[in-house]
Amino acid sequence: MKKYATLLIKNLRHIYTMEEKEGKPYVLSKGYIAIHHDEILAIGRGGYQSFVDKDTRIVDACNHIAIPAFIEPDARFVMQKGSHVLELHAFLMRYMRHGTLTIQMREAIPQPFYKDYHFHVLKPQKKDFQLPVFYAIEQMHQDKLQLPTFPCLSCADEKVSLQNQMLAAQMLVMKEELEAYELLKMLTLYPAKALKLDHLGMLKKGMCANILVLSAKNIHAFFYSLDQDQIAQIIHKGVRIYPSLLV
Repeated sequence: MKKYATLLIKNLRHIYTMEEKEGKPYVLSKGYIAIHHDEILAIGRGGYQSFVDKDTRIVDACNHIAIPAFIEPDARFVMQKGSHVLELHAFLMRYMRHGTLTIQMREAIPQPFYKDYHFHVLKPQKKDFQLPVFYAIEQMHQDKLQLPTFPCLSCADEKVSLQNQMLAAQMLVMKEELEAYELLKMLTLYPAKALKLDHLGMLKKGMCANILVLSAKNIHAFFYSLDQDQIAQIIHKGVRIYPSLLV
């Protein structure tokens, strides 16, 4: 039976798939993303009518770009005696509002605390698993540390936890003068590989439809700004949760 899109995002200025072709980033311009329930059905440019039926919801994203949702590899929420579910809810919502839909928790969190949220919370890895959390390149050189194969950008460290990977990335890219596409990989593709999340970190057919639609002309403009209002739409497993849910 032919599948039709339950949600279709059209007229995107750029789609950053995180794939590479001939050694170069594959960025699709003036394209669309067709989503069937929680899965990406197709990505392309031109005619999309074959993926649409009477039940398809269509979002016109003219002058916007699309990237995979962020993955936080080292979130730090300490469950203390008397901690209330609302504290964790506020913690997760701050992450979600800034584009992070998947979190690797440093400490185990009981599932009842988050199971009803539009969020993917990963259980802590075994203790001998060295998660490659990225921090300032300058400091890594000073400490004589080697940059990991899959450097991942976390917005948490021993002193502060922002719950805002977008702001952490914006500050880091200006300080370190990183290439914007490489920074995007540190938020999406690399943590997906490090955490073995084969269904996340890229935008292509068959992948989980965790997508950010940004009001920016390209990712360079997105990162080289401290504007916190550039996320226009957040799609979690094919469902638009912002601005519909997060207000």
